[in-house]
Amino acid sequence: MLYNLKNLMREFIILLILLILNVEQAPAQKYSEEAKSYFQEIALGSEYGNSQDKTIKKWVKDIYLFVPQNIPTHLNTELDKIINELNSLIQPIKIYKTNQIERSNLKLYIGTANEYIKAEPRARKLAANNLGLFYVYPNERGEIESGSVFLDTERLKAQDTQKHILREELTQALGLMNDSEKYPNSIFYQKWSRTNEFSDLDKEVIKILYSPKIKSGLSQYKTNIILQNM
Repeated sequence: MLYNLKNLMREFIILLILLILNVEQAPAQKYSEEAKSYFQEIALGSEYGNSQDKTIKKWVKDIYLFVPQNIPTHLNTELDKIINELNSLIQPIKIYKTNQIERSNLKLYIGTANEYIKAEPRARKLAANNLGLFYVYPNERGEIESGSVFLDTERLKAQDTQKHILREELTQALGLMNDSEKYPNSIFYQKWSRTNEFSDLDKEVIKILYSPKIKSGLSQYKTNIILQNM
């Protein structure tokens, strides 16, 4: 009886080791191929600015978003919702609202294009033709250090569209700076949309950018290699 028990224990230990080795050699794929392909389209390059710069841009420190006192109630409520959703996707960093502009590294402007241009002179040409904009300023390592987000509530009155643009511009200010015509239900959809939630694909794309494996400043070539193992 003792001999049989020893044999059973030995076989159990061997089986356990084999199971561990098998898990290590064939890890479960975390992200879909569709998401990894979409990520490269959205995260490498920019709709405006230097479209030839195909390197990763992302925040590496917590974001302190300045929110103006004149923000309408429906947008303030929606902003809280968006921030909560993003904070679950961009760990380990987080977005915090602040009413102290000197403490902020990302500023939200709501109102007229002229008001935004005063704060962000580089936006002069774009603000006239866009109901929403974002500007971010990465350092030489691709780490975004500051920026601004604009929503034109003078020309845009529909609340659902205001909410959509707020979500889109704030999300793109995280470093996902390109649009695409591939997925109509995506927050990054280039054509007219009123999507007020992240698709499952959007969530994957945001998670990929803030994965510790994706470093700021990575080239397109290196990003592609890393994505193959994610």
